[in-house]
Amino acid sequence: MDKILIATTPRTGSNLLMFSLEQHSLAICGGEWWNEEEIFCYPVHWENKTHRADKVNLAKVLHGEKLLHGYAILHLFREDVNAQIASWQRACETGIWIKDGTPYPTDFPIDCEQRITSANKTFRPLAKLSLSYEDMVDDWGHSMWRIQRTFGWPCESFAQATERLTRKTHK
Repeated sequence: MDKILIATTPRTGSNLLMFSLEQHSLAICGGEWWNEEEIFCYPVHWENKTHRADKVNLAKVLHGEKLLHGYAILHLFREDVNAQIASWQRACETGIWIKDGTPYPTDFPIDCEQRITSANKTFRPLAKLSLSYEDMVDDWGHSMWRIQRTFGWPCESFAQATERLTRKTHK
C-alpha cells in the first residue's frame, strides 16, 4: 500500500479528494504541506490526526519545489485552466480559505497561470497517477476505485466508508 501524496495547485478539487480518501479505513491523513519551511499545515478537521509526516499515508502538497520522500504522487489538475483561475480568484476575494479556524481573504497571485503550468510540468512526470478534476467528478466512483487500485490500497466503496463513519459517530 503506497503512501499517497496529492500534488496539485489550488482549486482542483483536492480538498474534496482528501476528505474522500481520508474516509478509507487505512488512511492516516497528514493534511497539507504548503509553506516555505516544509511544515505541514493542519486544518481543523485534521487536528486529531497524527502530525508526523513519517506516520501518515495520505497528504497534499501545493508547491512543486519540495516533495515529501517516500510518497507515491497522485497529480491532480484541471483541464479547464481558465475555470481554475476564475475559481482561484473568487476564492481569494471571498475568503474561502481558512487560517487558524477563520476564513480570510488573500491576495490573488498575478502569476497563477505560471504557477499552474510549472506545477503541472513538475508533478506530471513524477506521478504514479495523473487525474483531471473533470474526470474525477464526472465518474466519482470509478475515480476512487482507480486511485485505490493504482496505489495498492484495498478497494472500499464510498458506501462502506459512510457506513463505518456512521457506526463510529453513533458510538
